[in-house]
Amino acid sequence: MDESGEFCEIENVSFENVHSDDLAEVCCSAASSGSNLLKRKLSGDQCVQPVSLLELENTEPYEKRCSSGKMINETMKEMEFKEGPGFGIQDQGMAVPHSDHHTLPDWEMEKMEIIEEVKWFPPSPSPLALDLKLDEKCIKIGRRVKDSRQEDSYFKKNILNDLLLAKSELHNIKDWCLRSARSRANPFELIKSAIFQNRAAIKLANLDALVDFQLTDPKDADGNSIVPNVAEYPELFYFADVCSGPGGFTEYVLWKRGWNAHGFGMTLRNDCDFRLDKFTASSPVMFEAFYGEDGIDGDGDITKGSNLESFSNFVLKNTDQKGVHLFMADGGFSVVGEEILQEVLSKRIYLCQSLCGLLVLRKGGTFLCKFFDTFTPFTVDLICLLWHCFDKLTLHKPHSSRPGNSEKLENCFLTFEYYFI
Repeated sequence: MDESGEFCEIENVSFENVHSDDLAEVCCSAASSGSNLLKRKLSGDQCVQPVSLLELENTEPYEKRCSSGKMINETMKEMEFKEGPGFGIQDQGMAVPHSDHHTLPDWEMEKMEIIEEVKWFPPSPSPLALDLKLDEKCIKIGRRVKDSRQEDSYFKKNILNDLLLAKSELHNIKDWCLRSARSRANPFELIKSAIFQNRAAIKLANLDALVDFQLTDPKDADGNSIVPNVAEYPELFYFADVCSGPGGFTEYVLWKRGWNAHGFGMTLRNDCDFRLDKFTASSPVMFEAFYGEDGIDGDGDITKGSNLESFSNFVLKNTDQKGVHLFMADGGFSVVGEEILQEVLSKRIYLCQSLCGLLVLRKGGTFLCKFFDTFTPFTVDLICLLWHCFDKLTLHKPHSSRPGNSEKLENCFLTFEYYFI
């Protein structure tokens, strides 16, 4: 290196038959100050030309050559950004950035409300007699519903159309985008299934807490437990769980009651069956699965009259003809591509679950059933019939249920005369 700071040119040096490692050693040894030398890059059999230290000092810094604004613009172009429309997936939202990035957000503007209140239906004016028998003349066969927009007997037509239009928009959203939005819309998503095998148990725990745990510990009018959760009490807490594989509801009840409970269940075979081997929070020993007319070889289809009758007889036989304290139904099926017809397609399962509950419940029991949309005349009339049978009724969507679906759970407490609180 000379006085000007430039590297001296190396002359009369032959690089033939020299390996890359040897070549690097030759280049380094030829320099005058090893501690201040830059590393050479080798490419094939040629050495990169030395770089002047003065040139490095005069080089513009990387931060100036690649400003943040320039990098952002290049990144936006790679993401197919176009000036004019918004940033949203459907060109909605802000068209250009306009917020002051140096302003700290006001976190008080977003408050997480976890207070949940149950609103009960007003008491029924005249409870129906349970031994009411329908004559064949009372049965009417209506038209087949193929368009939910016509089901506006109990609903304002403009609100119904807006609801169905919003559901139809789901077809235009990619699956990954829909799942991401659904998760972000639910502030309780991170709870997941907690100690249970699925999220159904969390929903039941949520509802149980809302009604002062009367689902798993029913009380009389004086606030005393009907079936105390103590080992010395001679009677067990009986419950029925239908259409609810893999068994989240059952797992929660057995976890809550321990060995002082006995359950009966019926659900479809195969993919929708109970997964008792997956119970993580409780033991399934105190639970019996039943599959209808053919017993353990049945299909578990609750929409078959023979299965309903067989399950009812099985439950009553094992409860001294008294029935269960708690009936739960969590039936549902995939309606991908037919979201706007979900309630119409669910008519049979709504009806059969309700009938099953009335067949197996005892005086003093509680009825819990999952519904989705509730605007068609069929669903509204069914809820009206249940309202007349029960002393207290509420239709509630718990916080633990994702906002991305329309599921609601109907909770009914029964009167002493007909069914009880």
